[in-house]
Amino acid sequence: MRVASVFQVLTCLFSVSLVAAVGGKTDICGECRGSLNIPKLLSPKTFNVFGNINTCLCLSTIPNYIASNSLALSAVSYGGRDAVTNALTSLIYSGNHGTCNYPEHSQPSCQFGNPCGFTCTDGFTLNILSYPPNCVCPKPFTVCNGQCGLFKGCPSSYGKRSLSESSGKLLCPVGLAACQIIGRGTESWECVDTKQDLESCGGCMIQSSRPGFYKEEGVDCTAINGVSDVSCIEGKCRVRRCMPGYLVNEAGDNCVEDHGYSKLISQFDDLFEVTRVVWFNGIGASFFAPTIDMAFPN
Repeated sequence: MRVASVFQVLTCLFSVSLVAAVGGKTDICGECRGSLNIPKLLSPKTFNVFGNINTCLCLSTIPNYIASNSLALSAVSYGGRDAVTNALTSLIYSGNHGTCNYPEHSQPSCQFGNPCGFTCTDGFTLNILSYPPNCVCPKPFTVCNGQCGLFKGCPSSYGKRSLSESSGKLLCPVGLAACQIIGRGTESWECVDTKQDLESCGGCMIQSSRPGFYKEEGVDCTAINGVSDVSCIEGKCRVRRCMPGYLVNEAGDNCVEDHGYSKLISQFDDLFEVTRVVWFNGIGASFFAPTIDMAFPN
């Protein structure tokens, strides 16, 4: 129960900090040095070690790290995205970390010795003479629709994916929804097919109050606990298969614990223990072990 409580607290911290990183330009970043420990499916108080993590991470960059790191992906396939997120969050808080405040037109660039480092985006340049450092658009460049550069003119809508101030609508093709990008600034967004996107099924993962953004909240189908094979069909998660120890529920949109499987594993453990005791007591080979009746699930 103690382990579960810690994970619940960390999950809560992650959720709050992620919203702040996107909307308020703050984040929590830290140096992660340690093993990636994921709770065992049938014994949550014990852990499987998937390897060592030696990197600098921010709470808002955890989703991108999981999607691009082979070690994290391997852990997700075993314990699920939530368990890996909790483990990485714990590593961030356990090392040298801090609450980071970022200027506009920047993104986190966590580094050892400087967890709150950042890089300027949108053509802006780092101004180290200011305190705290910020991102500026130096002359002769000018700012047009959030971009720093040389412009002959600045139309009200610059580029194909800009916000139209007059209509308040984002210029996404018909059938796609404008969703804010996780771990990026409020001006970063993408067009998503929420009817079949696995990680934004049914809506956007981040809710934005800005005009033109899709308002429905989405679901990350890949984060379903115990899922093995899943699709997003018409904005709904459709589970085909679950990992050992789980079954597809009646609605076909989730994985539930298979109690029969757990009982079977427990009986096998009992059988192996009896066999081990008999063998090492010198009574004979394993076939002398008492037979244990096992009720196999249908």
